[in-house]
Amino acid sequence: MPQTAFAEQPGEPKPDLTIGFLLMKSFTLASVAGLVESLRFAADESFTSRQIFCRWEWMTCDNQPITASCGLPVSPTADLDFSKNWDYFVVAGGLLEETRQSPPWLLQALRDLHARNIPIITLCSGAFVAGNAGLLDGRHCAIHFTTRDEFACDFRKRSVIDRLSRMAASFPAPAAAIDLAADRSASIVGWCVHRRS
Repeated sequence: MPQTAFAEQPGEPKPDLTIGFLLMKSFTLASVAGLVESLRFAADESFTSRQIFCRWEWMTCDNQPITASCGLPVSPTADLDFSKNWDYFVVAGGLLEETRQSPPWLLQALRDLHARNIPIITLCSGAFVAGNAGLLDGRHCAIHFTTRDEFACDFRKRSVIDRLSRMAASFPAPAAAIDLAADRSASIVGWCVHRRS
């Protein structure tokens, strides 16, 4: 069984934020790295990269190692688990052939997360997964300009945009993921300071 990234040891403080990352086949490494690197800096009080205030797990659909679109292999740190009370759940997409048609069980699992009020973040083509699950109906959604027309055709109930200032829950490019993480990290640090003062 894969080792979990935030299996708590006796006496360890509970993190203020937990994030589940679901890496789809051929996911975009830059978007994932942009998000997690900001979280990494917010997770510790020094430069030792300990997951104290924030903790995250890397998961895949079949609990097996996966390869990013750039060719980098990545092993999951935990079995896929939708039952945890995540603060955020991230669907990291990449090449479209892996996200256009997601398995029904995954779409239902995301609907269940949404019903539990767990925020879902999509990176790159992960928006297609959320769209197929019906989670973007009536919402603004930022899409990479190269897939905008296809997305708009497939999901007519969604308001498709490509300007970051109006996006709600989807992040089409690495820069957007970094912006999100920086914003969340600032909130996390402020919250941690408040709780410990």
